[in-house]
Amino acid sequence: MERKLSAHDAAFYLVARAAGQPRQHGDVQFICLLKGSLALRIKADGRVLESGDSMHFDSGVPYGYRSLPKGRCAALVVTIP
Repeated sequence: MERKLSAHDAAFYLVARAAGQPRQHGDVQFICLLKGSLALRIKADGRVLESGDSMHFDSGVPYGYRSLPKGRCAALVVTIP
């Protein structure tokens, strides 16, 4: 059976900037922030997601995210091939 999507909960902790290094894979990613603040960079565009915010993006382009210094951050992440 072909995989349709992958969903998981994710916890982000405040870490060094290097941990937010860009990654990429050939899927679409949906993220819904459940708690905290998350800095997200897609290509050269940066934005901050706050609790309750959600967005989707093409993860085939370089992207990265990291928790902001407001404590622990939690999200629901769905990856769609």
